[in-house]
Amino acid sequence: MLLTLLLGCPAADLGVELPPEGIDAISAEDLRRDTELFLREGTAAWLTRMAAMNAVPVVGARMCVGQGAGADQEPARWSAADVSKGTFTLTDAVDAAALVSLAKAWDTLGNKPGPRLYCLGDGPGQRLPPMNTTATTVQAVDFRDVAKTLRKVAL
Repeated sequence: MLLTLLLGCPAADLGVELPPEGIDAISAEDLRRDTELFLREGTAAWLTRMAAMNAVPVVGARMCVGQGAGADQEPARWSAADVSKGTFTLTDAVDAAALVSLAKAWDTLGNKPGPRLYCLGDGPGQRLPPMNTTATTVQAVDFRDVAKTLRKVAL
């Protein structure tokens, strides 16, 4: 009897904290952590983080990863600066972190709104909205503002 009652209760009623989904999964803390990681480790770290969001590399002229069946046939949903040199400037790292956060928002949804393609480099597709380009250090970037901007354009 008790087991039946427990199975019918929402997890929140039992004190179990569930991870945020969709745009609520975009966080300033993740953006900061990923920006710092990308400044240290470059594009290889970006590919690793995107793989954690179930995005797979897509063959092409730009560095792109896709989520969902048919992503390779989609125009780039979002693109960020060209980092073919393998390293990131601060602005590039913030943009790359933003792409990871957008991929996370999509990956956490139960019902996916279609495939997504994320690319580093110029080309077809929607560009990320401009982030704070006046900052010269990670500490000067307002990651709460970046997260707020991303929540407006995600999904």
